[in-house]
Amino acid sequence: MKSLESLFFTSVVILLLANSAYSQEYFQQKVNHKIDVRLDVDRKSLKGKIETEYINNSNDTIYSIYYHLWPNAYKNTETEFTKGELRLRQTDFYYSQPEERGYIDSLCFVVNEAMAKTEQTIYGIDVILLVLPQPLLPSDTAIIETDFYVKIPKMFSRLGYENNTFCLTQWYPKPAVYDNYGWHPMNYQDMGEFYSEFGSFEVRITVPDDYIVAATGDLLTKKELERLEDYAKICNSTDNFDSLPSFGNPEKEKTITYYQQNIHDFAWFTSKNFAVNR
Repeated sequence: MKSLESLFFTSVVILLLANSAYSQEYFQQKVNHKIDVRLDVDRKSLKGKIETEYINNSNDTIYSIYYHLWPNAYKNTETEFTKGELRLRQTDFYYSQPEERGYIDSLCFVVNEAMAKTEQTIYGIDVILLVLPQPLLPSDTAIIETDFYVKIPKMFSRLGYENNTFCLTQWYPKPAVYDNYGWHPMNYQDMGEFYSEFGSFEVRITVPDDYIVAATGDLLTKKELERLEDYAKICNSTDNFDSLPSFGNPEKEKTITYYQQNIHDFAWFTSKNFAVNR
């Protein structure tokens, strides 16, 4: 009969080998995004273009990629978002008018300069399948590009507008996570958090000149940083925010750039009624 010491040693070796095998299976895909987007405050819409560098860090060959089109959660009353709201006895969206709802369209995917097809999925209108023109081998990279248009809904959840304020979250076409458990296509829900791939974001945002933007990452536009510093001094000198001067010229537009690495999402908020505190 084996001694207790021998049995303990054997058990430890088996556990270490099992943990080693499991750790070798783990991987993280990397997705780096470049987005150029313009906000139309009158039409309550976004028009943009996104370029995603998708790096396959898995040992698998990938033939297609699930994509989240989460603005489509607000398109009609048949979505999983609507059903979740009704389960919580929240009926504002269910009884909303069609013009108050939102969606994403005008998608035209190009992968490594080749046109790519998309397919509908069992998950509904806020998840599609992008079929790659060529298989993506392990350690290879695909450059995925598409235009997109978003009709922004009223403020029913994270994405929406209220008067002159716009909350832009879960607003762009986004690859689903692929990990050692497989794909994770998810419908948009009001409750809970989102599982997304990590990477870098470089986002160019065009808005009216009098709108102030708060966003993920570092603001790289020096002129805008200086304007915000000056406006913060004005805001800090008064308790009456209703009397604040306009931040800029409403007849003009501006384009500002944000950047951040090793994050899994980019959100931004903008209004001509924001105050700046420092």
